Amino acid sequence: MVLVDPHWSEIQVYEKPIPLWPTQLRPGWSITVNTQYKTPESPDELPWQLTMNAQRWESIIVPAGRFLALRYFNIINFRYTNISERVAAQRLEAIWFAPEIGRWVARESTGTFYQDVGERFHETSYRWELLDWK
Repeated sequence: MVLVDPHWSEIQVYEKPIPLWPTQLRPGWSITVNTQYKTPESPDELPWQLTMNAQRWESIIVPAGRFLALRYFNIINFRYTNISERVAAQRLEAIWFAPEIGRWVARESTGTFYQDVGERFHETSYRWELLDWK
C-alpha cells in the first residue's frame, strides 16, 4: 500500500492508501479503491479511482531473466491538477508481479483523456521491463 507515489509526472499524495500490487496473489482477486489525491502543484483534492484485477500466472522473460509472475490489470480513472481543460483521464496498465523478488518485472501503460469540449485524446504509451536483478 502506498500513500505517496512519485512515479507520476507530479508526486501524488493520496487521502487513503492504494495497493501497488494485489494483496492476495491469486487469479481472480480484485479491488476498487476510491480516494482523493493532491500534488505539490495543487492543494485541491481531486478524484482517483483504481480498479485492480489479478488475471493469471505467466512465465515472462525480461532482460533481468525469466520469472513466474502474476499478471494483473489496473484501470485508473482520475482528474488532472494542472491542466484545467482535461476533465477526465484514464490509464490502463498491464503489470507482471514476480513474488520471488517482491516487485513487478514488466509494466505496460496507455492512457486517454477528455477535454471539456468532449474530445478524446490519447496519451503516451510505454512498456517498462526490469533490466537487472541482484
